[in-house]
Amino acid sequence: MNKKNFLDKKGLNYKIDRGILSALALLTQLGLTMAISIILWILVFFFIKRFFNLSDFLIILGAIIGVFSGFYADYRIIMHYFNKQGINE
Repeated sequence: MNKKNFLDKKGLNYKIDRGILSALALLTQLGLTMAISIILWILVFFFIKRFFNLSDFLIILGAIIGVFSGFYADYRIIMHYFNKQGINE
């Protein structure tokens, strides 16, 4: 008795729900986009601070700019996803 027949006899459905996988992929992409945006802006302002020997305020400014740019990038990803799905019509 193979595994597929056993699952079918028990009435279990092992089809993959593409909606859940798509939402999980979108959530992962949004989180990574936000994290990478914040880290990149902090690093850019860290090296500017280090090169010009400025105060530590630039690192905080880099984090703030990273959050805003991450939100903007996430907004564009979400709008593209909804237009692709036909939800935003």
